[in-house]
Amino acid sequence: MARIAIICTALLIGCGSMFSPTKDPSFSRGYYVPRDLEDALHELDRSLSWTMKRKLRAVSERELAGATHMDLGLFIRNYWLRAKPSRLRASLDAIGIRSLDDMSAVIITSFHRRSNKRAIDLKQQIADHDAFWNASKPPTPYICEETESPVQIEYSVYSASEPTRVVYVGICPDESKVYFEHGRGWSSSNPMP
Repeated sequence: MARIAIICTALLIGCGSMFSPTKDPSFSRGYYVPRDLEDALHELDRSLSWTMKRKLRAVSERELAGATHMDLGLFIRNYWLRAKPSRLRASLDAIGIRSLDDMSAVIITSFHRRSNKRAIDLKQQIADHDAFWNASKPPTPYICEETESPVQIEYSVYSASEPTRVVYVGICPDESKVYFEHGRGWSSSNPMP
């Protein structure tokens, strides 16, 4: 955990001086907006300093989202994906990536994989994001057996294991707990270890 905090801090502090995106006043936010994923990877390669690229390569893919979401990812979302119009956003949406967070994550993960000489595997990245959103859909309504009252969802538990799992914990009026997971439905036993 300490390693993640150090990496995040290094990326946050270093991002400003180690990232020089192409300025272009013809775009609404003043920066060049890549056409598609390939162009975005080229622009990152051009814009990131050698030191920043080295730091990004050193981060494990598991730590990548946490290390880049609020700096490089935020730049991508604010300047490339929220630009009016954003041809990059349109091209990513056309291949099935819907959320801006997912779009920035796919761009950064693809850059990380290419930098580490690994296959980008775009189809699997999209499938992983879809699996998360499918597992995160609200549960179907449930009526507590003892009181015939609707369950109150108290919280959900997320597991980044393969496959992605989200378990909703509901509390009945008699304080008993019930658990919901897509594909399994409601149960009185906790499906998470």
